Amino acid sequence: MSTLNQFIASGEMALVLFFVGLAIVCIIIITSAYIYAYYSKMLKQLPNAVKFKNLETMISNLESKKEDLIKEVDKHKTEVENSKRVIEEANKLKKWLEDNGVTIAQLESEISNKRQDYEKASKILQEETNKLLEKRKELQDAEQALANKKSEAISSLNDIKLQARDAERQRDQASNEFDKISDKADKLRAENNQLNIESLSAKVKLENLLSEIKKLEEKISKLEKEIEKKYEELGNTINNLKTQKTELESQNKELDGIIRGNKAAVEMLNSQHKALQETLENLTGQITRLEPPELKTRLEDLYRAQIIGEFKYRDTILNENQWLDKFKDDMKSDGVIFPKRALYAFHTALKIADISPLVVLAGISGTGKSLLPQLYANAIGMHFLPIAVQPRWDGPQDLFGFYNYMENRFKATELSRLLWQLDAYNNKGNFGNLKSSMALVLLDEMNLAKVEYYFSELLSKLEYRNNIHDAKSRSPVEIEIESGSLRRHEKNERIFVGNNILFVGTMNEDETTQNLSDKVIDRSNVLRFGKPNKTDTIPDKEKLMKKTKTEYLLNYEHWQHWKNRDLDLEKKNILNKYLDDLNKEMNEIGKPFGYRVSQAVMKYVSTYPMAVSDTRAFNDAIADQIEMKILPKLNGIELEKGNKLFKAITEIAGKLGDTILLDTLRTAIEDNTKPFFEWRGVTRIDN
Repeated sequence: MSTLNQFIASGEMALVLFFVGLAIVCIIIITSAYIYAYYSKMLKQLPNAVKFKNLETMISNLESKKEDLIKEVDKHKTEVENSKRVIEEANKLKKWLEDNGVTIAQLESEISNKRQDYEKASKILQEETNKLLEKRKELQDAEQALANKKSEAISSLNDIKLQARDAERQRDQASNEFDKISDKADKLRAENNQLNIESLSAKVKLENLLSEIKKLEEKISKLEKEIEKKYEELGNTINNLKTQKTELESQNKELDGIIRGNKAAVEMLNSQHKALQETLENLTGQITRLEPPELKTRLEDLYRAQIIGEFKYRDTILNENQWLDKFKDDMKSDGVIFPKRALYAFHTALKIADISPLVVLAGISGTGKSLLPQLYANAIGMHFLPIAVQPRWDGPQDLFGFYNYMENRFKATELSRLLWQLDAYNNKGNFGNLKSSMALVLLDEMNLAKVEYYFSELLSKLEYRNNIHDAKSRSPVEIEIESGSLRRHEKNERIFVGNNILFVGTMNEDETTQNLSDKVIDRSNVLRFGKPNKTDTIPDKEKLMKKTKTEYLLNYEHWQHWKNRDLDLEKKNILNKYLDDLNKEMNEIGKPFGYRVSQAVMKYVSTYPMAVSDTRAFNDAIADQIEMKILPKLNGIELEKGNKLFKAITEIAGKLGDTILLDTLRTAIEDNTKPFFEWRGVTRIDN
C-alpha cells in the first residue's frame, strides 16, 4: 500500500514539474522580449553602422537562445506527456486499490500478526542463544581451568624429572670426581714413591761421589807427602853419592869394586824416580780435570737464542681504540666472543704492569683464558711464551733453571733464555734488533703449584724494577744465574727483567682467588671469565691466528705512549673520595689497603681507554678495580662483620652505574648458605 502511495505521489510530482517548466518558459520568453525592446531602444541612439552590427550580433544571440528555448520546451513537452501516462496508470492503480481494499487490509493484518509472531520467536531465540553462550562460556572456563591444572601437573612432573636427572647427574659427577681424585691420588702416591726412590738413589750416589772425592783427596795428600819424602830422600841420597863419589874419586883405584857394586843401585834409584814423576803428572791431570770448564761453556744453554728470525717495527703509533675494536671484530667474525669490558680490562691491566706486574685470568675450562693472551700478543706484535706450570714446582729454579754440578753445566729454561735475550743491560751479545721489542709470558694453570713458592721472589723483583738505570741500583732486582765454582776473573751472570716483559697467569675456577695470598692479589689484577655464550662453536685457532697476525713488532716506546695519560683534577678528586671511603670501612674490619693499591687503582683508571675524556669509561674503570682489587681481599670475612663495608661498596657500585657488578655483589652478600663472604668475580656479557 505504501509503495502504491509513493507511486501516485511521484505522478503528481511530475505534473507539478510540468507546470513549473511551463512557467519558466513563459518567463524566459517575456525576458527575451524585454531585452529585445531594451536593445532596440538603445540602438536608436547609436550610429547606423554600429547599430547594424550590434543588431546582427543580438539577432544571432536571440536565435541561439530561441533554439535553446525550443529544445527546453520540447524536453518539457516530453516530460508532460510522460507525466500524463503516469497519471493515467496512477488512476488505474487507485481504482484497483479501491476494488481490492478489503483484501489488502486482510493481508496487512496477517503481515502484522506474522511480524509479531516473528518478533516473539526472535526474542525467545535470543534468550535461548544467550543461555547457550553462558553455558559455552562456563564450559570454556572449565576447559581452561582443566588445561591450567594439566599444564601445572606437566610442569611439576617435568620439574621432578629435571630434579631427578640433576640428582643423577650430580651423583655421576661426584662418582667421576671421586674416581678422578682416587686416580690422581694413586698417581701422586706413585710419583711420590718414585721421587723418594730417585731422591734416595741420588742421595746414595751423591754420598758415594763425595766419599770417592774424599778418598781421592786423601790419596792425593798422601802421594804428595810420599813425593816430598822421596824428593827429600833422593836429595839426601844424591848428596851422599856426591860425597861417596868424591871419596871414590880420591880412592878410585882402591874402590873400583865398590863403584861397580853401587852402579846397579843408582840405576834402580833412577827408575824409581821416573816412576814417581809419572805418578805426580798423572795426579796433577786428575786435579785439572776436576776443575770446572770456562764460564762461557758452562752457560752455553743460557746463551742459546729463544727468539729466532728477523723482525721489523711499525713506524707509526697505532690508534689504541681503533686497534681494540678491530681486534675484537676479527675474533668475533670467527666465533670467538670476548665482552668489551673484559677485553678493555685485560688490555689496561697489561699497561700498568710496572705497578701491578701480574694479570690473573680465572674461570672454568673452555672460556678462552689461555687463548686470549696468545691472540693478543699475536695481533699487537709481542713475542709469546707459554709455560705450563707443573704441580711439583717449589722454587725459582723451576722458572729459570739450575746448575748441574755433575755435568758442570747450567740447565736453562725457555723463560731464562727469553729474559736473557731481551735484557738490554747485561746481555751484550748480538741478537739483532730485539732490544726494543716486548714479550708476553703465559703461566698456564699457575695454581697447580703454590704461586708463592716459585713466583714470589720474581714478583718482588718486578715490583721494584722501575726507574732503574745504573748497575748498582739494578743489582738488587736482578736474577743471579748460578754458575758453579768461579775462578778469580769470573762472576755469575745476572738478568734484569724490564717493563717490556709482561706476565699473565691462568687459574681454574674451582680454585680461584682464595688460593692467592694478599701479597699476590695486591700486585695483580684478577679477571674472571664466565661460561661461553655458545657451546656449539669451536673456533679454528689456526685460522684465527693467521687472521689476527701482524707483520710488525710493537715498539716498547709506542707502548709507553699508550700509558702516558693523566686524569683531570675533578676526576682525581672523585676517585680519591671513593678510595678514602672504602679504605676507612676496610680499616674497621682490619683489612685496609696500602699506598701501593691506591696508586695501582689510580694508574689503572687513568690508562683505561677513553676514561680521561668519557664519564662512562671512567666509571667502568673504577668498577673494574673494585671487582679486581678490593673484593678479592674480602674473601673469608664474616658477612655480619662486614655489613657496613658491603653497604658502602654497594652504594658506590650503584653510583657507578654498573648493574652487573651490583647484582653479583648483592647475590654474594645475601647468600644465606655460607656465613662467610665468598667473591667469585663478575661474569660480563658481550656488548
